[in-house]
This record gives sequence, C-alpha cells and structure tokens, in this order.
Amino acid sequence: MDSLDPDDQLTILNRSTEYRISKKLIRKVPYFERMLSHECLESKENKVELDFDKQTLEIILNLVKSDYTVITIEMNYVITLYELADYLGLDWISKMCITCFSDNFSTKNLSSVIPQVTATSECVNSGDLNAFICRYFLKIANTTIWFGYPFETIAYICVLDLMIYSEYQVFDAIMRWVNFKADTRKGHLKGLLKLVRWCHLNEQDLSKIKENELFKSSGFEPIFCAPRKVSCNCTFNRAKQNFFIMIEKFEKSTDLRIKVLDNNLTQLVSQVIRHDPCVPSELFHDEHISDLLFDTRRNSLRIDWKRKKFMWFCPPQPYTQLLKTIDGNIGHGTHLIGDLEPGENIEDGSLLLEGAENFGLIYIQAGRLHYFSRQPYINYIMFPSLNQCKATILNDKIYLLTNKRKLYEFKIEVDNKVLRRTWSHRLWHNKFSFTNTLLTSNPAGDKIILVDKLTKKFISFDVNTKVSSKGCTTTYSSADDQKNSNSLYTLTSTFLPLNTIRTCLTKLNSKSNSRSLIY
Repeated sequence: MDSLDPDDQLTILNRSTEYRISKKLIRKVPYFERMLSHECLESKENKVELDFDKQTLEIILNLVKSDYTVITIEMNYVITLYELADYLGLDWISKMCITCFSDNFSTKNLSSVIPQVTATSECVNSGDLNAFICRYFLKIANTTIWFGYPFETIAYICVLDLMIYSEYQVFDAIMRWVNFKADTRKGHLKGLLKLVRWCHLNEQDLSKIKENELFKSSGFEPIFCAPRKVSCNCTFNRAKQNFFIMIEKFEKSTDLRIKVLDNNLTQLVSQVIRHDPCVPSELFHDEHISDLLFDTRRNSLRIDWKRKKFMWFCPPQPYTQLLKTIDGNIGHGTHLIGDLEPGENIEDGSLLLEGAENFGLIYIQAGRLHYFSRQPYINYIMFPSLNQCKATILNDKIYLLTNKRKLYEFKIEVDNKVLRRTWSHRLWHNKFSFTNTLLTSNPAGDKIILVDKLTKKFISFDVNTKVSSKGCTTTYSSADDQKNSNSLYTLTSTFLPLNTIRTCLTKLNSKSNSRSLIY
C-alpha cells in the first residue's frame, strides 16, 4: 500500500490502526465518495479518522482492494458488518448480511451474536433475540450446543425471564453445563447459582438440590428474600408463564375468540382477534407476538396480542425452521419403538408433538408406535396425518388416544432404546366421541386433559396417581366483545410472556365473568 501514488492515496486512521488505500477504489463507497467530493478537511489532508470495529472495517477495505469482487460474511461479525455497511451506504452488502443471518443463524451462534446485538440492530435486535431465547430455553438447554457455550453466554441466558415450569430447570441446566467440564467450570458455579431465583423453588425441589454433590461441595448459600422486594431478582416468577389457550370459532366470520386459562382451566382473559395475513412472519419477533404450534398437519397460529390480530400458517415449515434454528440437527434424534395392544388396527400416519425439551415425531406403522426425539423430516412427509389417534407428550411419557377409546401411556426409555407401554385404560362414557375430543397436557401439573369440543366437558387425569376428575369449562365473554363464539377449535397448553401482554389485554374478574366447574 506504501507504493500508491501519493495523489491517489487516502490514509484511514481507525482507532489505533492506520491504513492506506487508493482513492480511486474507495470512491465506490458512497460515504467516502461524498467526503472526497467536497472541500472538507479530510479531502484536503487526504486523511480520515474513524471509530469502527477493526475486523469489520478490514473486511470492507479488503473488498475495496479486490475491486469489489470478493467478500466473506460470517456469523461472528454479520451484525456489525451490516451496521458498518449501512453507515457507509453499501446497501447491497447490508442486504447480503440480512440474508446471511436469516439463512444461517442457529443457537450455536449465540455466543458470537449476543455481543453484537443492540436494541436497534437490524438483523435481529436484543429484544427479539431475548424473546426467542426465553420461549425456547428448555429446548436450547437440551441440545449439545448448550455444553459448548462460554460462561458469559450461560450467564446472559440464565438472567432472562425464561419460560419454564419450575425454577429447578434453570438450576439443572447450570449444573449440566458445569459438570460437562467440571475441572475448568467449577469456578463459575457460584456466580451462576446466583441467577437461580431461589424464592420460587418449592420444598421438594430444594430438597433435591441440597442432595446434589456438586452443589454441596460449592459452599454456595442460597439467598431467600421476600419475592415482592424491589431490589430482589426474584420479583418475577418465571415459572408462572404457562397457560392454556382456548380457541373458538364464529359461524360466519374469520375472527377467532382467544381465551387464556390458568392451569385449573379458569378463564383469565377473553379476546376477539381478527385475521390479518400481514402479521409479521419472521422467526424472530417481540414479546407481544406468540406462536401456537398445535396442529402439525393443518394450521397453527401466530397472534399479535397488541394489535389483536392473527395469521394462519401451515406446518411443517414453522417446526422445521424452529428445529434448524434451535440445533440445526434434523433426523439425528433417538429412534424408539413400542407395541400397541393386539387388535388396535390403526392406519399408518405421523404426528409432530411439542414436548417441554424438544419437538418429537411419532408415527404408527404396521401396529407399532415409533418415536423420534428429533424430527426426521423425510419420514414426516412420507406418511399421511395420523387421523385415528391423538397424542401428547408429558415429561418422559407419550399419551396416545385411539379411536377405540383407549388411552395408552408409553414411557420413553432412551437408555434401553425402547418405548415401554406402561398403562392403558378405556377412558370415557358414550357421550364423548373420538372425532370431537381434544387431547392436551399440563406440564406444570402432571395432568393430561381430554375435552369434548361440543359440550366443553373434560376429563382430567393425574398421570402419577391415575385418578381422574370430570368437569366442564364455562366461560363468559367480556363486555367489550359481545360477539358469541359457537365452536371450540382447540385447547392447548403453551407459554405466554404475560408480563408483557397483560398491558395489551383486559383481565376478567374471575368470580363474576368466568369459572371452572368440577364435579
């Protein structure tokens, strides 16, 4: 670069590093073209001072030296490269950065992406990224990628308002990360344990933690405080973000009524939402947008709670994109097989289910139940929909309801490489029909629930005691929405960031406007 004609030479001082480059080449960058075309101090002295990330600026300078023929974009600098290209007016590079990020991001890139993001980053901003991490924390922590994160990434994640069923799950994720390389990571244990919100652990989980050998050897003393204390990080209970969503249709309208129920099926919120195909479809979105992935063959919903809008999207695309983003590992999960009882002649078919820690695929073939802990995409599309069974995953068990009114429990035994049929039961009286029955589960309460779509009567099974109770959800519309819905479409359990959406919705008085009857 020193051999450049002095009249064609521009000196760039970026922080403490100096570069010399041809004016003729760098004029193709709009920022420098404007600067060199005016009678400014920099153009007169042939020198400019900048304050950009060194690696990112050198990528741009190397592009200039190659006469704009070679540029490499990698995830570890894609966001800062976008920002610099946008500042310099290189719009074509900015667009390439957005495409690169969208096509290649997965959670394995979190350790390099997190330091780059800001509240206004274009590829993904910190709010949208945090919302994604919170919603899928349990699945992220269940990948092998989790073990490879540096301490800084683990700490960044564990301090967020994660969507979990129990604070113990945060403790468990931390301990698994430390144990993976215990010799080098023990020094980080106390710092990470401070991120557990100890005030919200129940006695059973606390007892289990106290028996953990690594915890006992750490010498860490949990701090318990009043959850309402302003200076305490326990103010927000992360384990209270799991709800049931009831979706009801109208006879002559594309609108839907969305009802948010607590874990006892008591109505908290009722809201009419209107169809809008222009609801943002990107994978990353802020907290007031939620995805309900409940129908793996026909439709699932994206809801914009703030604007009271929704859009349909057709699987399997949302699931496939999520799997690639979370671990990029489609088709490499554990494959287990179990047998139905003799006489259960179920047509072949498949169903994709969301469990707490992953998306699992089940399919029936020749009277045998197959389970993949990761979605094998080719198998998913080669089978028709599983129409003669309904299923749900709860903890380490699969519950399968057949059209012969039989409910099966299969235990997922990864170590033994088998689906072990542990229980079966003929469930209901003749008033429940298979076609109109919904099967869902309550991961926060160890229950599976069957609901009749016509009558809204339900049967709730405690999976530990096998004791059942019957009931009927009776809900009333709010004064703002007198439109009467007349068809139950689905009932499903999901995470909702209620801390955010509570400002967007009207909470009903649970005594006068809603109730759940158990008999």
